[in-house]
Amino acid sequence: MNRTLLFLLVVMLVGALPARAGEMPSLDDLAKWEGKYPNAVLSNHGFWDDTRVLDVMKQNIPAALREIIIQGWGMKDELIEMPIERQGDVLLVSVCKPHDCLSHAARLYFNLKRKTVQICWTEETEKTGKQLDIWIDRDVKRLEKGACWDKSGFDGLAAYGDTAY
Repeated sequence: MNRTLLFLLVVMLVGALPARAGEMPSLDDLAKWEGKYPNAVLSNHGFWDDTRVLDVMKQNIPAALREIIIQGWGMKDELIEMPIERQGDVLLVSVCKPHDCLSHAARLYFNLKRKTVQICWTEETEKTGKQLDIWIDRDVKRLEKGACWDKSGFDGLAAYGDTAY
């Protein structure tokens, strides 16, 4: 079984989400990323290199998933990224595995005011070809196959997200 899928299943069973830590610096100026690609350079660093982004991810995303996202499924230099979108206080960052976007992808919804991130995650096992779609916020919820991409942009957050998170 694919290591990523196995980890996701364990997370779903035991709820092994990171504990929330103390107060973080403001994320408000991350809004400047709207319309930019995460691999662009603003203020001398990329989106994934911003310590506040990394801190929010550390507090909200299991370590194995965080590494997959940041390392681009082992192909960091080729990671497929879409321009960052913004709706109100939420930034949407969409990424996927090179040459395999339909089977390995993530949509990250960063709430700048609440300093949280929610994720719609799609993973297909290489051995069985079965697709797993999950939503990660305070909890981990299994979604129907294809759910992460059936909804466009912010519709996924509205359909599956925790509005208080």
